[in-house]
Amino acid sequence: MRNHWLIILVLGMIAGSAECAHAGNIDGAPRVRSDRFDVTYSVNASATPLQQVELWFRAPGDNDWTLFGYDEDLVSPVEYAAKQEGLHDLFFVITNSAGKSGPPPAPDTAPQFTVFVDYTPPIIQLQLARAFESAKGERAVRLEWSAMDLHLGARPIQIAYRHEGDVDWKIVKAQLPNTGLYEWTIPDDLSGNIRFRVMVTDRGGNTSVAESDIVKLNPSFNGNSQGIPPINVQNAPPIQTLDVPGANLSATEQHHLNQLIRRGQALGDKRDHAGAIEQYRKALAIEPHHPQALVNLGQSLLALGRYEESAKAFQSALDNAPKHPEALLGLADTFINNRQFDAAESKLLDLVASGRHDAATWLRLGDVAAYKGQAFAAHDFYTKVLKSPASRTSSFDPVAMAKARLAEMAVQRETKPDQVKREDE
Repeated sequence: MRNHWLIILVLGMIAGSAECAHAGNIDGAPRVRSDRFDVTYSVNASATPLQQVELWFRAPGDNDWTLFGYDEDLVSPVEYAAKQEGLHDLFFVITNSAGKSGPPPAPDTAPQFTVFVDYTPPIIQLQLARAFESAKGERAVRLEWSAMDLHLGARPIQIAYRHEGDVDWKIVKAQLPNTGLYEWTIPDDLSGNIRFRVMVTDRGGNTSVAESDIVKLNPSFNGNSQGIPPINVQNAPPIQTLDVPGANLSATEQHHLNQLIRRGQALGDKRDHAGAIEQYRKALAIEPHHPQALVNLGQSLLALGRYEESAKAFQSALDNAPKHPEALLGLADTFINNRQFDAAESKLLDLVASGRHDAATWLRLGDVAAYKGQAFAAHDFYTKVLKSPASRTSSFDPVAMAKARLAEMAVQRETKPDQVKREDE
């Protein structure tokens, strides 16, 4: 969708324009949610007829100005195409019979106007909406989400609810920080089937929402609810550690189970994945719900390209250990290989929400965004790789891979600018 933003510049042909008060300030600059928009200019009546109109721009991060182009018909407006998001400085040089309005802008030349361009909506996923009884014995709802964007402000989150069947949403809390967690004490007069909504708004005004399934709020818990201990948002828990099924096995069975898993891992290290699969299946015959055996089985099946089977193995592991990081990562890799990018993104965001912020996870999120044509989100994720803990092996170096992808994106912007665009909504 194309937005037409009206920018009026009254330019004297000799004196030039006044300095723009918005320069360098996102919060004070007009905002555009499109990569193409109209720049409208006007000149003094005595300056016509015009002979040439040049539009210069300075993209985010640039020091030098670049000539964008000429207004061929010498009639306002000029269509401007922003090849990246962020603050864009604009400057006109206009020529008539008396000469130019001034020289081309130099690095220290103040822009005549600055506009903030942001056309990529945030990414948001709602992981949890659950009623519980607080430590004070009050009814409460706990919401957990993951929201990401290149241009989020300090308080971009709004939470709202509505009764099933209602149209209008009622705001619970607005302008919340993006902590990923909020607990709300339920008013005494609120009960029934309720949906919750988490909305994130970036600094460009783009919004994304995630809605919960129905949450049934009883008038009171009557002592039958399962409480959730309060959590310090500033010190969120790490990835959940779950007890491994099989506690009822005998010592001999436990020993045999562990032996089979170790044999499978040794065979997998030698790339004998068929042999590894045989060992893991024997282990699962002893304990069908063993998460690590299921994850290892999924990884060997994935290595052999047996994606449908690997997905089932990883999902079985998650059924027993919902936040198992290797199972989430393995299932995401399976979806990526099957080109199911939305499903892969969902599992990777689950991984991030569970506390996994390592380079390998950000790299995969960057790849998924790139596959989906979301160049700016991909750039953000690849940049996160460079700032995150990385485990490097001889065959996998996420930092080097992220640097290579960022370099390739930079080349594409230079050589094929028309191909580096946001995927149409």
